[in-house]
Amino acid sequence: MAATGYTSDPAAVDSVNGETGTVVLNAGDVGAVATAETVPAGATRTVNRPATGAESTDVWQTQYAGQRGGYVNGYSCLRARVPAHADAADQVAFRAACHSSKDGTSQTIGSFALSDNTDMFRTLANGDSYADRDLHVGRALVLDAPPAWLVATLNSGSGVAWAGAGFPTVASQLDGIYGRVFLRGRLTWSASLAAGTVLATLDSAHWPVETITLSVRTGPSSNLAAIATVDTVGRLSLPHVATGAAGYLGLDGLSFSRVAS
Repeated sequence: MAATGYTSDPAAVDSVNGETGTVVLNAGDVGAVATAETVPAGATRTVNRPATGAESTDVWQTQYAGQRGGYVNGYSCLRARVPAHADAADQVAFRAACHSSKDGTSQTIGSFALSDNTDMFRTLANGDSYADRDLHVGRALVLDAPPAWLVATLNSGSGVAWAGAGFPTVASQLDGIYGRVFLRGRLTWSASLAAGTVLATLDSAHWPVETITLSVRTGPSSNLAAIATVDTVGRLSLPHVATGAAGYLGLDGLSFSRVAS
């Protein structure tokens, strides 16, 4: 039987169901493939359509209920769409997937790339996606859920504690888009602390790559205008002054960039 290599008329496509072995190609106007050429078993042939393409004159297509699904248009550009048929409503036009053994790994399962295979946008089997160049957003960027607040570890051995009910727990939150860490909560100390005493340690996911300097003021009884720092292992301290007395430090509103300057 003959199988057309190019057609824009679905009815003109000969059925190839059950066809095995060598299939004779009816080349018609597809160019490089001769009318009588056969494709030997285990071999392939490239159909080179002359430079007279059109969007609607497909080189190849598959159909569902008489409607195009996957197809290569007249310019040899690959297309995929969900047929407009009631029982295809829950289908996905295109899906790239990895073997189950790669689930959860850093295997790239799909990318948009340059001609030298440099990835511009890619999705990994662990669910992460990366824009390896600038990502321009023309409308609002909507986050389905805000980033989590991760509770800091307080230096209880030096008398540092959470201020208690009515105040946020001492924690940090990372804005993954801009790489900015936000702080919240109130911590207290019950007696004077030496300069440089670690007050709290942030979760490791929020450690800065450079030591951060913040201007703060402690609450009574110490009442100090002071410099606080967060070092590269997340330790929050007042490096230059002793507190002089019991007091507290409110962190609400403080933030810093986690990335290098």
